[in-house]
Amino acid sequence: MLETNTDSHTDMTDTNTDSHTDMTDTNTDSHTDMTDTNSNNRNESVPAVNFSGMTVCADHGWQKRGFDSLTGHTFLMSKREYGNKVIKTIVKHRTCGTCKWWKRNRPGRKPRPHRCVWNHRGSARLMESQAGMQAVKELLEQGTPVKTIEGDGDNTLIARLKSELNLTVTKKFDKNHTIKNIVARLYDLQKNNKNLKISSLVIRHLTKSIKYVFAKNQGQPDDMKNNLEALIPHQFGDHSLCQPRFCGYKRKPSVKYLHRSLPYKAPLSDPVLREKLQNLFEPVISKAASYADLGSSQACEHANRAASLRAPKHLHYGESESLDFRVKASAACINEGRNYLSEVNQNEIFIHSKDMDFLLEVSQSLTIPRKTMKEKKRQKKSKLPEQKLRRLKLKEERITSKGACEATEGASYESEISFSEQAEDIERIPDAIPKPLFTAVSSLDNPTFVIIDLETTDLIRRNIIPHIVQIAAKEHRTQTSFNRYIPPQLPMSNEAEKVTGIVWDGRKLFYKGVELDFVNIKVAISDFFMWLNQFSNAVLVAHNGKNFDFRVLSTAVYNCNMYDNFTQIVMGFIDSLALFRSNFPKIEKYNQPFLAQHFCKEEYNAHNAVDDVNMLDKILIAANVSKELMLKLCYNSNSHLLQENFIKAKAKNLPSFHPLIASGVMKMTTAENIAGSGLNCAHLKLIYTRKGEDGLIDVLMSKNAFGKPRVSNDKKLMCSVVQKMGNMFSEL
Repeated sequence: MLETNTDSHTDMTDTNTDSHTDMTDTNTDSHTDMTDTNSNNRNESVPAVNFSGMTVCADHGWQKRGFDSLTGHTFLMSKREYGNKVIKTIVKHRTCGTCKWWKRNRPGRKPRPHRCVWNHRGSARLMESQAGMQAVKELLEQGTPVKTIEGDGDNTLIARLKSELNLTVTKKFDKNHTIKNIVARLYDLQKNNKNLKISSLVIRHLTKSIKYVFAKNQGQPDDMKNNLEALIPHQFGDHSLCQPRFCGYKRKPSVKYLHRSLPYKAPLSDPVLREKLQNLFEPVISKAASYADLGSSQACEHANRAASLRAPKHLHYGESESLDFRVKASAACINEGRNYLSEVNQNEIFIHSKDMDFLLEVSQSLTIPRKTMKEKKRQKKSKLPEQKLRRLKLKEERITSKGACEATEGASYESEISFSEQAEDIERIPDAIPKPLFTAVSSLDNPTFVIIDLETTDLIRRNIIPHIVQIAAKEHRTQTSFNRYIPPQLPMSNEAEKVTGIVWDGRKLFYKGVELDFVNIKVAISDFFMWLNQFSNAVLVAHNGKNFDFRVLSTAVYNCNMYDNFTQIVMGFIDSLALFRSNFPKIEKYNQPFLAQHFCKEEYNAHNAVDDVNMLDKILIAANVSKELMLKLCYNSNSHLLQENFIKAKAKNLPSFHPLIASGVMKMTTAENIAGSGLNCAHLKLIYTRKGEDGLIDVLMSKNAFGKPRVSNDKKLMCSVVQKMGNMFSEL
């Protein structure tokens, strides 16, 4: 067997897996390439690689029947002249065991760093196209462009390669899949027309005739079309379109012609059946040029079969890298010519029969009771009412999620979709933008409270975030402090200069006429992170931070591409304004100067960040605010980035809903939630065209990345709105 490692790619002699963790977007690339082949297995007659592009066959397999599978894999294999070798494998996962455990048992908390395998966010139908695109892209990056792909015509891979990667790849359809689809229509005709005189014997005869026509006309599109046009009339004794090459009657018209495979060896005679068959074969005849150049993906079918032996469909290996290794083992066995168990180890180890009996007895005595008890406990738990309700809820969520994914992805997997003369509808609807919920941090061990304050170029006006000119912080327990001045990229407003005393003339920064040392925003934030790193579980505290300081800081960190580090260092935010309002409801005012006078009997230089953080620290000590009270109001540090994204999407998409609001289809609140989730009116029309009202309901009620509904989980409200939208869209 091949050696299995965890690295960036897999050669013919070295099978690897690249799995890495990214807290915002986690991917797992699993593939096998043929860049280095064992010299003992290399075929000396293999021709030189054509770097203008190679022909490969491709096929995708799912680990679960139907289109609700959580995992799938794609094989790309070379053709016979290159040895029918697996040159690339891609494994797609829609779930990760570690992420799922943290979501269920530690809701709201970020999973610990791990080798996450979750690398597919769409539906199971989309897996084949996405995996194919990833495989072709990786081969191109490795210097092996793909010119032609042979496979079934049930996906939109070619259209997506052109649309998303700007690659023009030729498609050859698999002969077996093509014939199977035509024959399936014949059986549907038999099933749906009980009075029609078409027996299984007739269908088998037509199947044999179709196979013969396809086999004898490869590379001859004109002859293919002529023979397909003559195929149905020939079965009814009409030989006017037949050619002597394929018709015995044309070759020997004087001899009585017998249809040896038809009932009674006589031609068919039912005119209704002839009309039905002619209509059924019209689209087949129109695609004669495609059928004249067919390929084969049977090598990939064999690979899928080999993978199913190592990863049976009734067992679930997709929550870890186990599935990746099993698929790679299949590729290794194919490439090295092994037959799995029979040739893995030719030097067998023999054990005496008495020793074997003893080992078997000990093994059974040790494992059977434990397994039986575990199964009994699981079965007993599964019968509890709360477990049954949970299963029903999860099933409903899966159905909604599946419908939403298929409605937003467009055409992805459908029988013979690649044969369609119309352009495939592959426009993707944007993913849901989560609405900020400011959820509380569930549990935090030994938090460190860091008081911060910012001075900026202006207030937040019309959702335009000002720039930071000063950032100051102080650790509440050790009294360690931090301070940096920053030159702004936006001009400072007159009011900001007057209040803060900070002036920027384009080259120098002054505070009340004194020149200041300053650093740019990236250096300042980097220094701030380094300073925060000395504390464990840092929680930032600011007065009115929820409405101002935290929004400005989060935006600045995101614009500097440092948000991932920020969320790892900062565990949460606390707005001291909300803290005092909830715990001291009888105070007359809650601005910081008044609180300083009320609790500390002091006046101070407000609107200087250093003085502000020092005074807020004194106020918290004087008010005797406990750690428990502060943690009650601590919320996640990613909330404000979600807030800014939601606000931007709402401002962009809301104007398109004004006609719907004016006509009474929906209220302003509903329109704002839909617009903020990333949808505009054109998106809703497209979803309605694809999946109708059911598709709209599924999309609006589907869960976002945080497990919350995209718009609302109120089914009655959504059905009412969608029904009105459907009536309006159908009239347009």
